[in-house]
Amino acid sequence: MEKLHSIRRVFVLLGFTVAVCGQEYCSLHVRVLSPDMRRPQEVEVTVLEHTGRKITKETGLEDVRFCDLGIKPVQVTVGDTGPCNQISVSDVPLGFGSTYLLTVIYDVEACRLPPRSIDFNCKILLRISDESGSPVQDASIRFNKPSHAQRDADRYGRAFLVLGIDDKVTARIAAPGYLSSEKVVSCSPNERDIEAPVILKRK
Repeated sequence: MEKLHSIRRVFVLLGFTVAVCGQEYCSLHVRVLSPDMRRPQEVEVTVLEHTGRKITKETGLEDVRFCDLGIKPVQVTVGDTGPCNQISVSDVPLGFGSTYLLTVIYDVEACRLPPRSIDFNCKILLRISDESGSPVQDASIRFNKPSHAQRDADRYGRAFLVLGIDDKVTARIAAPGYLSSEKVVSCSPNERDIEAPVILKRK
């Protein structure tokens, strides 16, 4: 029986194929475990076939079964979209007449955090780099509004500020050895977490 099993290991993901007799077989079992080896309930598991066909089921007390698949590799996604530690596994192998078991270690607690209170501000991160994409250290940022104090970027070229809805400021960025640059940033209800790239050119 041992020869009928092959084991594949990829980081925290474990999978193995079990040969079965006859034509009646289930293509894929997905076993979702929490870091403490419990089975989290009602976690979405989605299989995407190469044809674009998508099947979504939820975890329960047993492995999630996807039986009517083909023989081409599929993509398996565990977890909801959003801040839920979603995991995607590509090229999960399938074979005719055998069941592949994919085991995924998934931390569902991120999805169960209390909802954030309503925030009427935008969080903006300036990311300052040179033309090669490397972060610019020692950059200083001044704003055209006195309500926003001057600040320095960190060693990775990042500077953080908060704006109210419909607010807009112009940031002037300067760093030794570089030409200064201006960046206009604004806050709208449609996007609250904003990354604003700033590219400085050398003198």
